[in-house]
Amino acid sequence: MWAEPYAQALAAVAPNVSERGFRDEFLGELPDAELHLLDGGHWLLETHLGDVVAPMRDFLARVHR
Repeated sequence: MWAEPYAQALAAVAPNVSERGFRDEFLGELPDAELHLLDGGHWLLETHLGDVVAPMRDFLARVHR
């Protein structure tokens, strides 16, 4: 099954990726970007819809006039 090799590869990489490191690298390339890191997985919209909708609406209200 494909899930086992994928899980092993993710486990090997995940300890090297920190939230701060990701944020610093991302914002280093795009210093004016707005970045929201949410505690959710692949099904983020199904499990954390309220956490996504509020910042998305705020962003759209500011940039799409």
